[in-house]
Amino acid sequence: MRKYYRTSNSTQLTYDIFIQSTFGLNRTLSTSPSDLKKLCKKMLKVLGKAIELNISTDKKHSKEIQFALEKLERSFKDEDFEPLYIIGLFQIIFLILGDLPNNWRRKVNIGRSFSLNAKRELIYNRNLDHKINTILSAHIQDEKFSEEISSSNLTNLFRKETKNNVRSREFIEWYSDKFPNLYSTLF
Repeated sequence: MRKYYRTSNSTQLTYDIFIQSTFGLNRTLSTSPSDLKKLCKKMLKVLGKAIELNISTDKKHSKEIQFALEKLERSFKDEDFEPLYIIGLFQIIFLILGDLPNNWRRKVNIGRSFSLNAKRELIYNRNLDHKINTILSAHIQDEKFSEEISSSNLTNLFRKETKNNVRSREFIEWYSDKFPNLYSTLF
């Protein structure tokens, strides 16, 4: 029996925005079962590439993540692939956080049972470029920031006042002095 997915307008809008931000502005897919399956296959490729480019970890962990990605790929062979796909995505999320939950022999305690950092833990590092990109993207994407000053006006003002390149430590110091409330919102 063929499944049809009904979506609300807000769900469709969220779906369209996600598709376009991931695959480009001119890309659209319907929410038909066949298009959703195509989307999931494409997203799996994107996820695999993103993991390859953004996660640096030990060999065992890399193999566990790779195995989970392969298992996700195999889920498409099942006619009702969605439950297997969702489970596979959560397995990858847990692995990226550190490890899969292992609560087979005990009562689950939300606090203790889901501490997944026995073998490794997720720590985000932010360098100077990351901080600058966070500031600039906030002034492009967040209305609160862009109402104060647009990204292009921000960089022009910095250059005018300091004669320095935006890609410098001075920009971070200048920004935190000039816009302390916005800076504290970000960091």
